[in-house]
Amino acid sequence: MNVVFAILGSVCLLVLDAWAITGIYNDDVLWFRYLNYFGYYVPFVAIGLLLVVSTACHSARQPRLIFLGVFLSALPATVLPWVIIGINPYQAATPSTSDSQTTETRAEYSFVTFSKMSSNRNFESISELLNCETHTVIAMQETAGLHQYLKDNPKATTCRYIFPETGSYALFSRYPIHHTQQFYFGGEFVVDLPDISISVFTFRLEKSLSHESYQHKNNQITIITNALKETNRPTLIAGDFNATPHNATLWKFKTVAHYAVPEGMLNQTFTFPANGRRSSIFGPLLRIDHIFYRDMEINDTHVMKSAYGSDHYPVVTHFKILMQPSKAPIQTGTYKND
Repeated sequence: MNVVFAILGSVCLLVLDAWAITGIYNDDVLWFRYLNYFGYYVPFVAIGLLLVVSTACHSARQPRLIFLGVFLSALPATVLPWVIIGINPYQAATPSTSDSQTTETRAEYSFVTFSKMSSNRNFESISELLNCETHTVIAMQETAGLHQYLKDNPKATTCRYIFPETGSYALFSRYPIHHTQQFYFGGEFVVDLPDISISVFTFRLEKSLSHESYQHKNNQITIITNALKETNRPTLIAGDFNATPHNATLWKFKTVAHYAVPEGMLNQTFTFPANGRRSSIFGPLLRIDHIFYRDMEINDTHVMKSAYGSDHYPVVTHFKILMQPSKAPIQTGTYKND
């Protein structure tokens, strides 16, 4: 029986190794896609399998060389999932604050992305988040019912805001905002900060559990990345990606922007599910809400502690625009103001 456990455990380790070597960021293969979705847990499963196989080999009095082989076979599945997601292929550099003679440091602003959950009607709690004296810009997805609530209760927020005519998303800001592009799943806004204008893309991407939904999500990503090519402003890209850091979705965005990695222990960086779902009894299990950025400096990114009645926790970050003094003038343009 010990030999059977050792063989089965070794086969499972080899399967996880195959995923770690060829499957991370590869969602074209269905079982890779599912393993990627739960990629943070694979190293722990691999460690468990290593213990099972080692114990079985010890009980079966296998040679030490077998133990060494088992240990080495577990390395790809336990190490690569952490190493690979730390790679960011986006090469555009952000000016460094270390050279004060060549860069100009602007004020620091805060940014929040939050998926409200369409069925969430806890508007009084949500209005606590919509405080632009605390947060400079707030991007929101799944906004059903909120626009009407704010019309009926204008004092519920201190922010300027735009809800597009179609689509379930909105932007709240301390400063003037313009809605410039609309997609069926999200859009682009321009925020006129005191010293420069920035673009904010926010959206909710399709889940990709089936082949059809995976193709649909790829089309959505293509729409966004093409739109990103048309802006030369400092940019924030945020929303409900319905993908974890091991999925291909995150790699595709990493090729066009820097990723704002949340700070904290592993479970403190997860955003879903929150108390809006019954499964939240186990706490948040996945990180599917993300922030990317271009031409700015990001710090202190973290998941907020309150979900405001949603099944997602908001993510907050702080950003600075660093510009060469000779390029300091505000970028302007003609925008649709809804």
